[in-house]
Amino acid sequence: MSVNAMRRAWESTYPHGRVLDFRGEQEIVVNDVGLDDLPTLVLADENVANPAIAEYVDRVHLGRSNITLISSSSPHYVRSHPEHWTNTLRRSRTGLLLGQAALHDADLLGLYATQPHVYGEAVGRGLWVVDGCPVGIVQSASA
Repeated sequence: MSVNAMRRAWESTYPHGRVLDFRGEQEIVVNDVGLDDLPTLVLADENVANPAIAEYVDRVHLGRSNITLISSSSPHYVRSHPEHWTNTLRRSRTGLLLGQAALHDADLLGLYATQPHVYGEAVGRGLWVVDGCPVGIVQSASA
């Protein structure tokens, strides 16, 4: 499932929400007025260097907001750049590991290993992890 497909699914669930897409190198300024009132989707990837992303990541990490953050990054990038904002997400030990990442990169979210015979690989299948504990298998689809 692509980030754009996840965006469309989120927009159908929250038709009056707002989307902040940091991936396009556009200038986004954090405005504290009403930040937590409106459902907000923040999209980012490892290439985002905008300092405003840190404010959104911190709010999500502290769990005090109405913000959903979808971030994509290669496991190698996260491991080799400990100073990058993606490591704040890593320290939360919460996220979705899609495909082979559930088997080979579970340590990024604090898991020692996943069991391949339980996971069962399929297109769009992922392992949902909360606070470093696997809580379920997710099957996603896009149209």
